[in-house]
Amino acid sequence: MKITISTHNSFSPQLMRAVKILRMSAPSLVQFLSQHNNPCLLAYGLPPPRLEESETIRDRLHAESAATPAPEQMRPLLEWLIECVDDDGFLALPETLPAPAAEIDTAIAHLQALAPTGVAARTAAERLLLLLQQTEALPVRQQAENLIKNYWQWLQRKRWDKLPPRGRDAALALIENLPPVDIASAAATPSLPDVMFVKSGGLWRARAASGLAIRASRQKNKNASLSEWRIAGEITAAVNSRRRWVLAAAQYAADCQSAFFTQGSTALRALPLKEAALELAISLPLLSHIIHDKRSIFAGGEFPLKYLYGANTGSTVVQHKIQEMIANENSRRPLSDEQLRHLLQQQGMLLARRTVAKHRATAGFTAAAHRKRING
Repeated sequence: MKITISTHNSFSPQLMRAVKILRMSAPSLVQFLSQHNNPCLLAYGLPPPRLEESETIRDRLHAESAATPAPEQMRPLLEWLIECVDDDGFLALPETLPAPAAEIDTAIAHLQALAPTGVAARTAAERLLLLLQQTEALPVRQQAENLIKNYWQWLQRKRWDKLPPRGRDAALALIENLPPVDIASAAATPSLPDVMFVKSGGLWRARAASGLAIRASRQKNKNASLSEWRIAGEITAAVNSRRRWVLAAAQYAADCQSAFFTQGSTALRALPLKEAALELAISLPLLSHIIHDKRSIFAGGEFPLKYLYGANTGSTVVQHKIQEMIANENSRRPLSDEQLRHLLQQQGMLLARRTVAKHRATAGFTAAAHRKRING
């Protein structure tokens, strides 16, 4: 039976609490259980309290947003975008968006205006362009912007010979000396991952890490009310269900992305959330709640669990493949968006031409006709 979460507005308090707990990061769950004074609730596996809290970049942006005028209808979207900002200050949007693209772009522009310069950029190229906007409007800035917009693939490879020579050195010097992005005062909170990936019998297995070691149970207390007894049972069920669901989603991702653990991010394959939800026999919204804000670790480092899913890897993989294809194309006959779409389809990535064009532009490449003029 497929498990779903209704999108109807009349949520019961029990369902709202269960969804909230399911979406929580491990640090948020620790805080929630530590502050929940219920004589019937026993929480264990909690790490010792930290002496001080570290402010995240998202905390900082929420504070800036609250103090900055914005249209009321934009505020929910703005808050959602802030939660999509990672600890390095980049805006990592999922494939499924809650509003039309035009509204998203307007809200992103507002967020970038109130954020420290360079924060909430979607790509490294966009971050550099935002930083350049803070420099003096001289011809060298225009040349630097041209290099980033039209020669990004060569800038990334440091292929200076592929750049137009006129004003190149001055533009490169300007880019090189751009100030760092100001996120120093917004250091990430100490890690508390939910999942640990270990290799066993030649296969990668998902195991409970510190976040999933947090458990809850209900205990008798003669001074407690019936309401406290009931709520303790609901919280216990939600916390323990969170553990089971996160492990199941992590194991499915490990089975599909086993090459990632040995070859790195270039080996990630597209893993759409819709496909994963079907395999796990759950609804798409439920899967989104499960992998939201969960951290995972293995011998090669730490990363968000959703990195293994289509919510992030779809864009990452497609843009990497497009970069490879354009790097190896015939410069006299560059690949059109339709040709790129066909090549991606051969690798199992079914995308519309307009979607391919969007990913191509995000990866820093101009259209085929423009690349042909430049190379010709």
